[in-house]
Amino acid sequence: MKIRNFFIGLAVAAASAGAVSCSDDFDRPPVIVPEATIEANTTILDLKEQYWQGTGSYLTEIGLTENGDHIIIGGRVVSSDECGNIYQRIIIEDETAAIPVRVYATGLYETYHYGQEVLMDVTGLLIGTYNGWLMIGVDYNGGIGGMDKNVMTERAQVNGLPDVREIIDYNVTISEMNGINTSDVTEFMTWQSRFVSLENVEFVDAGKQPFGDSSENSYVTRYIKDADGNRMVVNTSNKCTFSGTTMPTGTGTVRAILSYFRSDWQLVISDPATDCIGFDEMGEPTDPGQPAEPGDAAAQITADFESGSLPAGWTETTTSGNRNWLVKDFSGNYYAQCSAFKGTAGANGFESWLITAPVDFDKMTEKVMSFETEIQYSGVSDLQLYVMTSADPATAEKTELTFIKPEPNANESSTGYLFSGEIDLSQFTGVKYVAWLYTAVDPNASRTYRVDNVKIGFKADQEPVTPPTPAGGTLYTALDENATSIDWTLTNTDIWKWTEYSGKHYLNVSAFNKPEFYDQVSYAESPVIDLTSASKATLTFDHAAKFQTTLKQLCGVVVRLEGATDWTELTIPEWPAAGAWTFVSSGAIDLSAYAGKKIQIAFKYGSSAEGADQWEIKNLKITE
Repeated sequence: MKIRNFFIGLAVAAASAGAVSCSDDFDRPPVIVPEATIEANTTILDLKEQYWQGTGSYLTEIGLTENGDHIIIGGRVVSSDECGNIYQRIIIEDETAAIPVRVYATGLYETYHYGQEVLMDVTGLLIGTYNGWLMIGVDYNGGIGGMDKNVMTERAQVNGLPDVREIIDYNVTISEMNGINTSDVTEFMTWQSRFVSLENVEFVDAGKQPFGDSSENSYVTRYIKDADGNRMVVNTSNKCTFSGTTMPTGTGTVRAILSYFRSDWQLVISDPATDCIGFDEMGEPTDPGQPAEPGDAAAQITADFESGSLPAGWTETTTSGNRNWLVKDFSGNYYAQCSAFKGTAGANGFESWLITAPVDFDKMTEKVMSFETEIQYSGVSDLQLYVMTSADPATAEKTELTFIKPEPNANESSTGYLFSGEIDLSQFTGVKYVAWLYTAVDPNASRTYRVDNVKIGFKADQEPVTPPTPAGGTLYTALDENATSIDWTLTNTDIWKWTEYSGKHYLNVSAFNKPEFYDQVSYAESPVIDLTSASKATLTFDHAAKFQTTLKQLCGVVVRLEGATDWTELTIPEWPAAGAWTFVSSGAIDLSAYAGKKIQIAFKYGSSAEGADQWEIKNLKITE
């Protein structure tokens, strides 16, 4: 799918021709732009609606138009089989819908490049479903199969050169995808096979698992999720070239074909190198089973989940099924919850782990823990408690602990919260993790478990020991990575976001794929900051930017006096290195000229057609 290479090759060929054009011994080779001799007379949506017969298995021959003409469709290629994840097919999309065309051949990307316009006579071919996914092809043992390549060549014509700019970017959310009304044929057919983009998502088990699994026969199901915990399947062939590549960490944009299997939506990525944007690097799997160092572990842990997200350092891992732990609230009370309701079971039903940050048992003054549990509804589910040697349930040594469990009510109502009792931890030493395991079998007959008010390393009737705050001259802090909200003003909320990933928050800005905001300047502005008591001041913050084109030229940090209109640029001593989402300190920025005054700080973002970089910022501090 590396269309960039195609254009580079074309440019090199043209340049080479120009270099020898003065010689009488050589003729300049012409650049031939293909022109199709047929025109589309039917939209892809009209074709799909006309021949749709439901998700059951069927094959129907495509006939003629009402005027007796052959049906001709046209659109851009939005897929690539170069990596082998999209296999023996191309996806053609016009302004109304998209549809796969099955071809019994590989290397289709060499002819039908990503972004290439294709016109195709489909009369006489078959249209049918593969597990609910509507496709064009031929009969293969009663199912929809791939036509010979020579048939495709006779039927399909390319028109012009590939132009990725003509591909429509359908920016959607997981909730929107899960909310598609499959009973509405027009809505269903409009979205099935579309090329979509999902922003601000992360891969579940990122950095731990590869996209595929060589031990499986054909395909592997992975997941992406958004900040609200909504999930969507990512389906990967174990025979594709990136099957063994570790899923990238961080938050970014996934671009993929929205496929359909039986009754579930699935994303199919052509090539993560081009379709996973803004994430950290992909590569070999990290070892999630490595225990934390003592310096990384706390002697006490408390969690009431009132921040609306998992505490820093906590993780959730799903080892079977597609339901995970989420932080929810009811009547203003926040808690961690897991439920199998409306989920899809895996090989072992549903198994979902809620895992604390590392705990140093050697530093505990009270080796006990407690928490509260509530059950909603009845069914076959369970909650178990473990201490583990690492944060990876697959490899960790686990010791199960007993606690007082509520019993579900016969009328399926809530049990109310029940105290676990004080749980003895005296047998443990060193750095370990505490984990809750939710299990269920039937998504339609399962309990919902809620956990709240976790206390580890001190008794239930005690308060945790708060470490003393070190002496220092901190004048102002903001954009704290543990804060769930900020009081700053974002002048363009289409590109500025306060974002969370793995319990850590940061200010995120990007106009990538949003040309309507190119050549505009927007700001993230602080409230008024009072420096009237300060004799000097220094500003620092952490920031990251993996992809850098115009970042240092169009973006920066600015300051102004209270009530002023114009901003003054400040020099950022240290910029992050390109190529990774690694936060670095900005270095000390002198604000002494504003000591004794009231000011505002802002981050400025600019973009253009030459570059619309993503910039992440957190942990701002002004000290004296």
